[in-house]
Amino acid sequence: MMGDMETRFRQKLQDSGLFLFFDEHSQFLEFPSGFFVDLVVKDGTKLPEFRRLVDQIKAEAPERLDAIVRAIWQVEKVGDPEPAYAAGGGLRAAERYPVELRSGTAHQQVWVEVTLLAKLSFRDHGIKGDEIRNIVGEFVNEQLEKGGASHWDPVRTPNLEINGDTARQIVSRSLLLKKPAV
Repeated sequence: MMGDMETRFRQKLQDSGLFLFFDEHSQFLEFPSGFFVDLVVKDGTKLPEFRRLVDQIKAEAPERLDAIVRAIWQVEKVGDPEPAYAAGGGLRAAERYPVELRSGTAHQQVWVEVTLLAKLSFRDHGIKGDEIRNIVGEFVNEQLEKGGASHWDPVRTPNLEINGDTARQIVSRSLLLKKPAV
């Protein structure tokens, strides 16, 4: 039954000329309640077409079908930090880093706020300047690697935050990676 659903998707993608933009990391899962499809797209500009195709297949499917359509994004550049402002216009105790993303021919700018507590945690461990910029890039990549229901859509939610707790996790992980195995 699941093979039929995957075959249906692949055929529709072929027929519509979208198969070129289909990524093999896509998943087709069968559950007692129906099907779940995590459809991964190589070019963010093709997301609307893929969503229309999913809606068409849902309408034709005799069984329940839940689907996520997401693009593969890559970090192009992490820019210089600038002051962060609250929604009301007041200055926040944070800096925000602009991050340029690319998915095929699509481009998207997102912002990562690094709070004062995060910066203090980094400073306490000798991390500053370009090292923080590198951490921001790695953090965004980690968010982009998540798939399925826990994926991050940078178009719908273009803001991320590295707070004190997240910074401590990042520092702890980097310290573990530097220690020799016992």
